[in-house]
Amino acid sequence: IGADGLFAVDAAFKTAIPGVFAGGDCVNGGREAVHAVAHGRDAARAMADWLAGPVAPWQRDPTADQPVLEAASR
Repeated sequence: IGADGLFAVDAAFKTAIPGVFAGGDCVNGGREAVHAVAHGRDAARAMADWLAGPVAPWQRDPTADQPVLEAASR
């Protein structure tokens, strides 16, 4: 938390604590609700990517936001 009382985050909404993300009012100080919603959406994508781990570009489906995973049960 910075001197202004807000969380410091990077472009993926990650704080300095591994696995802790922040967005919305605690990052921008309470701007418009649309900014908080956008932060939530973008932070959710960043968290999903972080939880999934690195995915090579050729493993991604270009038509979807979700990584394409090979079937492990084959």
